[in-house]
Amino acid sequence: MDDKRTVLNSKEKMMVSDNKTITILNEAGRGANCIVYNALCNDNIGVEHCIRLKECYPYYLDIIRKNDGSLSVSEKDYNSFKDAKESFIKAYKKNIEVKQTMGLINSTINSEEIIIKNNTIYILMTVNEGIDYGKYKDKSLKEVFIYAESLAKIIQKYHENGLLHLDIKPENIFVLPETKEHILLFDFDSVVSKSELKRAGNNELIYTNGFSAPEQIRGEIEKIDYHTDIYSIGALIFYKVFGRVAELKDIGISGKCDFENIVFKSEKYQPKLFRELKAFFKNTLSISVELRCNDVNYIIKCLDRLIYMADTENVKLIDTFQYNIAHFVGRQEEIRILDDELISKNVVFLSGIGGIGKTEIAKQYAKIYRDKYNVIEFAVFEKDIMTLVNEEIYINKIERDEGETEENYFKRKIKVLKQTAEADDLIIIDNFDVEYDKNLELLFDCKCKFIVTTRMDYRDFNYSQINVDRISDEDDILDLFYTYNDIEYTQKDEEYINELIRFVEYHTMTVELIAKYLKRTGEAPRELYNKYLEKKGLANTGDVQIKQRKDKKLNFESVNSHLEILFDISGFDNIEKEILGSLSLFAGIRILKSKFESLCVISEIARRIDDLIKRGWIEYDEVTEKISLHQVIQDMVYRNLSPSVEKCPNITEGISRYALEERGSYQKRKMRRRILKTFMERITGQNLQYAKLCLIYGKDKELEQALRICNESKEAEAFDIMQKIYRKKIENTVNESNINSFDGDFEDYYKNQLENILEMIDKIICSCEKYSTAPDYMAKTFIETGDEIDRLLTDNIYLFVDEIDVRVAELDKIYKKIIEIYERADGLILSACYDTDEKIRLYKIIKDFYMADDCRMEYQNKYFGDIRKAYGYQKIIDELRKTESKDTSDMSITDKNGTTKIWFDDVTFIDMAENYENRGDYENALMFHKKAYENEEELHDEYMSNVAKLYIKRGDAEKAAEVLKKALGNNKKMAGIYGYSGWLCVELIELLLSCGKLKEAEKYARELVYYEKMEIVNENNLLYDSNCNITYITAGIYYLYLLENRKRDKEKLWSECVSYYKKLSSCEIGKEIFDFIQEYIEKENTGGEKFYREVINITDRIDTWQNKKFKESLIRKAIDENKNTKVFRKYHVLLLSKLAEVLLEYDDEGQTADADNVIKQAKEYYLDYGIDDEYIINYLYKVQIRLLFETGEYDNEKVKQLKNKCNYKLLAEYEIKTGIYDRAEKIWQRAAEEYNDTGNYLMEEKCLLNAVNSLACNTGNVTCDKEIQSNDYYEYLGLISKIIDVKIKNKDYKNADYYIMQYYNINKMGFDKKISAGRVNLKRILDYMNMMRKTADYFLKSGQYVYSLRLYFVLIYMGMKCLDNSNEAEIIEEIKRTQAVDYISQPENKQLLKEYGEKILLHDIGNNNETGNDKESDRTRGKIRDLLILLKEDIEAVLDKQEESMEIYDEETTVCERHMVMSDDEEDMCKKIIAKIIGDYEYREIEFKR
Repeated sequence: MDDKRTVLNSKEKMMVSDNKTITILNEAGRGANCIVYNALCNDNIGVEHCIRLKECYPYYLDIIRKNDGSLSVSEKDYNSFKDAKESFIKAYKKNIEVKQTMGLINSTINSEEIIIKNNTIYILMTVNEGIDYGKYKDKSLKEVFIYAESLAKIIQKYHENGLLHLDIKPENIFVLPETKEHILLFDFDSVVSKSELKRAGNNELIYTNGFSAPEQIRGEIEKIDYHTDIYSIGALIFYKVFGRVAELKDIGISGKCDFENIVFKSEKYQPKLFRELKAFFKNTLSISVELRCNDVNYIIKCLDRLIYMADTENVKLIDTFQYNIAHFVGRQEEIRILDDELISKNVVFLSGIGGIGKTEIAKQYAKIYRDKYNVIEFAVFEKDIMTLVNEEIYINKIERDEGETEENYFKRKIKVLKQTAEADDLIIIDNFDVEYDKNLELLFDCKCKFIVTTRMDYRDFNYSQINVDRISDEDDILDLFYTYNDIEYTQKDEEYINELIRFVEYHTMTVELIAKYLKRTGEAPRELYNKYLEKKGLANTGDVQIKQRKDKKLNFESVNSHLEILFDISGFDNIEKEILGSLSLFAGIRILKSKFESLCVISEIARRIDDLIKRGWIEYDEVTEKISLHQVIQDMVYRNLSPSVEKCPNITEGISRYALEERGSYQKRKMRRRILKTFMERITGQNLQYAKLCLIYGKDKELEQALRICNESKEAEAFDIMQKIYRKKIENTVNESNINSFDGDFEDYYKNQLENILEMIDKIICSCEKYSTAPDYMAKTFIETGDEIDRLLTDNIYLFVDEIDVRVAELDKIYKKIIEIYERADGLILSACYDTDEKIRLYKIIKDFYMADDCRMEYQNKYFGDIRKAYGYQKIIDELRKTESKDTSDMSITDKNGTTKIWFDDVTFIDMAENYENRGDYENALMFHKKAYENEEELHDEYMSNVAKLYIKRGDAEKAAEVLKKALGNNKKMAGIYGYSGWLCVELIELLLSCGKLKEAEKYARELVYYEKMEIVNENNLLYDSNCNITYITAGIYYLYLLENRKRDKEKLWSECVSYYKKLSSCEIGKEIFDFIQEYIEKENTGGEKFYREVINITDRIDTWQNKKFKESLIRKAIDENKNTKVFRKYHVLLLSKLAEVLLEYDDEGQTADADNVIKQAKEYYLDYGIDDEYIINYLYKVQIRLLFETGEYDNEKVKQLKNKCNYKLLAEYEIKTGIYDRAEKIWQRAAEEYNDTGNYLMEEKCLLNAVNSLACNTGNVTCDKEIQSNDYYEYLGLISKIIDVKIKNKDYKNADYYIMQYYNINKMGFDKKISAGRVNLKRILDYMNMMRKTADYFLKSGQYVYSLRLYFVLIYMGMKCLDNSNEAEIIEEIKRTQAVDYISQPENKQLLKEYGEKILLHDIGNNNETGNDKESDRTRGKIRDLLILLKEDIEAVLDKQEESMEIYDEETTVCERHMVMSDDEEDMCKKIIAKIIGDYEYREIEFKR
């Protein structure tokens, strides 16, 4: 029956009473008897609430909706509708009863009241922050089971009270995503007691197809019981697991579950999980009630097990066994014996020659006896047991840490394996073809079973061994032949086939290859047989039989001989040999077919590989799509073809590219190292291509080989390769850290290292000179070499320098050599044919060397830094910048006087002044301070202060005082506009006091108080800051207090001083009043809790970094004077913690040790005093963590434990409550950062939301009462960005979308405001485009690929319009139009991609990108051009997201639920746009800051 019910109109209002109105929003869902709406309700004081409104409206009755919203029922259904309404009221009462009497208050939707309106009944329900489970997408299989268990526990309470629910389905469950253990049930129409059910019969029985049990659907009242609800629980889980309702084929006696098609897929799920789930469905979804479980408690226990098994975070073996071989014949006896052996033995070896079928026996056994084992791991042995365990045996959650040695990882993994592996786990080790391995026993100590295939004999080691020989049954081997060759042969041909099989001694692999060869070539079996005889040098006579009788036992030599003959007969061309030889270089590593094709770029390689697969020479796994060579073929190919760089140039080139790819994740880097190591161990070569490969690989052994080749080569290029080799050898030398085996003196060792480096620098210079003396080559190579060595020394300076004051002669020689090559390069740069940008880059490297302003460059700075030389290069760079092709500045400021560009790492006049000051050359220091002031690097007051300090250093205090007085004189004139410089006045007062000029000091103290008080009255000055003013007033009054001799006036001044200090409230305490603070604490020490709290408050308000000495003395004094007071105890512990924090600010190991002792004292006192204070214990955790970080133990397990213990939220709440001077949102952000470090993203998100609330920003209209440029506005956007990031980290993509839309809408609102105010120019349009790109990036990260693509397309077109010199008003109209489309939030708006794609492709860019009249606009257009290049890369990223990864190594990837499926046309359009941007815009290296 069709559902023809019509809903209430959106925005329709329903007057419930005089002061209560309900406004309908939209339909939330519907059932057989009702429609549910989302609505708003105004309560009796006018406050608006979100509610759900449930309307009685049965779909099976003849009822229509009238225009006024009321329901009209036909006469024939009048009584039925009346009964339905009574049942509706009964369900409401049942809801209340269930909620209040069964301990289900928190698990039942809150039905507030009954409303009679529109000729029907409504139930008003409160709305919880959650989602209907029918619409909710579970994030994992584990989450499905967790929600199901919560449901089962609720149903258990129903059953304990004699009730049946009888309408369990996703739509009747409300989930709260943040609390997976908490769900809510609603819709109680069907809830009934067992006794009521018997009385009522099936008249009131309702059901839902797909979720109700068969007996309920059929109305078999006598069969309905607790198992009926259990069926619905099972049906709900089935629906969530498979994405569809269970059908008869799934739940019948012979029903099967196809777990290949579950919604949640992961290789980490063990087969045992699916066996358990299969049994669960049999127990819950059985059609027969007799076979179905009737006890919810049993269901809860089953779900407990399923939750554990579905938890991919558990440490356990990962099942890696896959078997897709279609052809297997015979070997039943071997498999039976293998099973018998494994019953009593833990380890069984399958021994036999290569290619005889050992691996297939092991795999066939695992397939047949799959159900006997929980986990089956298949591992290929390549080198040794350590490598096997580390690389091939997978344990969930166990990975090698970066920096962990291979041996340590092996030891750790073996320990875990012994704890994790169970007796019903099986590990198959394939190709264990070594005589023995020292770690074999360690592995076999594990509880699991092992099958080991080997060519060796292990009976002498007392292991169980099954010898695998040729297939004994001739019919089986013939079956194998005809499996691969379906040609109908004559009887004579068949006789020759038998002869061929006997000739190759029934070797299974060779028989398979022969079958495929004959099928492919169509050659007669007799011809092939004769070719074999010819190759063997035998006649077709009885000699063959004699030969075969002599070789009764199958051996490696004969098998290899047969294979080599067939290989020779197969007639491979050079390309096929190159492919096979290239594959043999991977030594058994299975590689994605597509990846190999991309590495080995040969014409038609895909077709050629497919052909070799069909012929049997290459193995292909259809499941993993990987190719490899069988071990026997691999050995034969490698031995016979001797693959080298000369023979395999294409794979060599591909591996070289692969080695230089971006670093990627740790797993990718680890796999890359393994691939390269294997490849380099097997490849050989004598040409320069091999030398280049060795250079890329970069290991010392290979570098020596490369040097030998270059030395022997007569090509000029060899010298260029040589200089690069020496540069790499220098890097290896400096980075060499493994000196554990070095027994000599460390000082001699490092001295020798430095001497080697110096020698290699000379060799680099010599090689460069032999290659080319062209300025272009020499200048660039010399400077880049010097820069590389300089950076290496800087990063590792601690190896060579113990004390900065002690010169290291060998190190000095290297720095002098760097200076030498820089000086040579300097003379070449200007004559070289570089563009301006390149010249600037090279000069900047030299300039940075002489600046040496990195904190790690202290040694270099002290002995080789030369700010004057750096300044000279800076002037050259400044001159070159006048003609640079793009704006490289870090920042630009535009005002009425023009645009000032700033580069953060330039040499400034201030740098020069400081350098001369440090050298004691005060005259030049004064000159450069003056230049800094004239160049606006220093403000006037700062300049005058610096000048005064220089006069003081010269011993001329009088002159210094004059300078400060003059500055203050000018200052007073501007005090009403810019404010009075109180800090300058304080400097003058301190100077006057030190000179004994007390009267003048008093005069300026009064002046300080006067002007600062005046500023508080006049808030119109541009630099007004009342807290700063109050600090200076307090300081000024305190100076007057110190200078006053009359007791009464002194007391009065003290009271006034305290009064102003109190006005600072919780603000930061500046150094200007430190003397006052010290005296204040002494005078005000009452010894009570209130005073101690104030001492804590004072210490928290003093900035530690700049004032650590004062803060330390203050805390120590407070502790010494009060530590014996009982009331002081908890403050004693807290102050000790704060003292430890202060000590950690000193850059001194001794102070760090003191901090350690102090924190130990604090912990001891905490325990001795019997304190129980959450804030203090968490503060102790926080300081302990900081201490461990300072001592370099940031990866320590203890740090992780402390971080997990520490309640940063509580610390933040306390800081805010006690009024610490920092802003609340900053405190919350710091707490969020700490939670981010611990991986507690839920708490991070809560702290970020608190930070948002602290900004008092309503999320709907953040900028309503704020200027668009306000700091709060930008800080709010920053917080929203962080919330988006944490949502994406949590894979909470749906809620991430909400915040992305917030981010988009707020920025859009801000831009609209600028448009309205007429404040839009090209630069602001660029800012808007950058913001929109960031929005698109967020959508890309969250999986909303379509949304991101739409934005990218719009932005590209907008950028093209900007570059085409379109009118700004025209561009603004384009922005308004796309905003009006609201293209982000409408998934169905597909035409936008096509519309803008066509616009972009049709747009003629032209050559008018720069006008030449407006340099600022030209720079902006340059940035827009750069942005288009980035947008091109963004579209490439979207395309990459759609394709499967082509990595060699299969890594676990998290796939977003919302895959974009582009049509071929849309994908083609993306590619055309990418090509257009590449073609129309010259690509340039850019540093674009998002």
